[in-house]
Amino acid sequence: VTIGASIMPITGIADASLIKRTLLDIGFSEAAASMRYVALRSNVTNIINMPAVLTIALAMSLVPAVSAARTAKDQKTIHTVSAMGIKIAMFIGIPCAVGLFALSAPVIDLLYSIDAERLAIASALMRTSAVGVIFLSLVQTLTGILQGAGKQHVPVINLFIGGVVKVVLMLTLMRNPNIEIQGAAISTTACYTVAGVLDAIYLIRYTKLKLNVLNTFIKPLVAALIMGGAAYFSYTLIHTMIPSNAVATAGAILVGVALYLICTLW
Repeated sequence: VTIGASIMPITGIADASLIKRTLLDIGFSEAAASMRYVALRSNVTNIINMPAVLTIALAMSLVPAVSAARTAKDQKTIHTVSAMGIKIAMFIGIPCAVGLFALSAPVIDLLYSIDAERLAIASALMRTSAVGVIFLSLVQTLTGILQGAGKQHVPVINLFIGGVVKVVLMLTLMRNPNIEIQGAAISTTACYTVAGVLDAIYLIRYTKLKLNVLNTFIKPLVAALIMGGAAYFSYTLIHTMIPSNAVATAGAILVGVALYLICTLW
């Protein structure tokens, strides 16, 4: 468990040592490279990791629940708890991802006082990184389930594979001047995607879990897309009437949350 928890901080160290160096190698100045790195790590990563607070709490609660069912050899309860845990993770992760994608620039502008150039770079990175929120939520939840099932080594191996994919992809993509810092965001999303898919494949094969794809993934996604569209247009409308980013962002978020809950219940 400890080794698994250490992998992502280690990849963060890899980011710190490789991103700026790669940007300098392809011709960026020290100031431009530093600005892009800070936009990614300080302005985007901190926000992207906020939904993880909820899914980490969910994963921690799943460990004893699955472990108790495994000790009692109650396969039905393992399936029920696992399916509900994944469903709740998607209920949280998908709308967070869509919301951060739809309101990337307003949210960053609300939380940070930065110039227009850095805001443009950070908001583009946010849209790319937002996709990874879904898979990060999935990885954390599946990690809790697998730990409870007595397979603590599986998430470690899969996250390590994802970390290798991240570093290789980052170094490859960032050397393209047309991609540059976006390569770091794409590679992080790929890391979570690989780890999440591998965890899901193992869990389904090991526990014979059958997920209701429509209820677990499709319905939250449809509700979140409706929410995202409404939040985006609400922001534009409110900002036209009240030229305040804070008011428009808050209003758009309230509209989005209310509409998502209504759509989900429906």
